[in-house]
Amino acid sequence: MATTKREEIGQERDLTKILVDTSEIHSYDIDYKGESFHFKVRELPWVQLTKIASRCLDYSGKKITVDRSEFDVQFLEAALVEAPWPLAQTRMVVRRLNKDFGSLLRTKVIPEPFTAEDDELKNE
Repeated sequence: MATTKREEIGQERDLTKILVDTSEIHSYDIDYKGESFHFKVRELPWVQLTKIASRCLDYSGKKITVDRSEFDVQFLEAALVEAPWPLAQTRMVVRRLNKDFGSLLRTKVIPEPFTAEDDELKNE
């Protein structure tokens, strides 16, 4: 007999409303210079996004910053299900994208490393 998510977690309460369904796939099309580039991205749990962002922190100056380029690459490596290039070559391809296409990809597909709520928590 198959187990439900509730049984898998060992809870009496239904937690499906607050859990990420990592099998959920989002599709995005980026139109660029007369061509359409299709991407499929799986939903990542909050803790995985936080780990990626944490690995991309830069302590080199007086302020801690996020190496946004590295965050973008790591997010895509973890989340991409389908891309216009072989997934194993994501790091190489993303590092060679032109600025215009990279900006579109960041705007449409890649989330912000930290949200405004995260910034508010840091200041409490």
